[in-house]
Amino acid sequence: AEAADNFAIMRAKAAAGEYKRAMQFCGLNCALFVKMHQVSGIVTLTDKMFSIRQGLRNAQSMAVAGNRKGAAKLVEEAAKGVAELEGIKPPEGAETGAWDADLRAVKEAMAALEADFETGEYAKFDTGLKKFLAVFNKIYSARV
Repeated sequence: AEAADNFAIMRAKAAAGEYKRAMQFCGLNCALFVKMHQVSGIVTLTDKMFSIRQGLRNAQSMAVAGNRKGAAKLVEEAAKGVAELEGIKPPEGAETGAWDADLRAVKEAMAALEADFETGEYAKFDTGLKKFLAVFNKIYSARV
């Protein structure tokens, strides 16, 4: 029922041109499905990618708030999550060569983002996160 409510609100907000609010309900639904899968012992590529993206967004907020220790933990968890993507079944219909290349690009972007975070400069991390998400979202948006 919660997912159906969120989908109804999401559709209504999108129809009204309130895309940012629609995306918030989209995220709530993804979080709900990730939680249901975790409870059931299921890990899908989309679940893993949602968690990586959400963790990095939270790290960004923590960095702005001055919580470097908390942000560092989330960046580290995201890097582990990116490394674990290799162990998860690729999307159906994905060409092996293209998938491998996209995954390599995500791993390289994550390494660059970690280096940006280590500088301690929020602006550099923010810019690095945008670059990472541009690469990451190529495969993430294809899954959602």
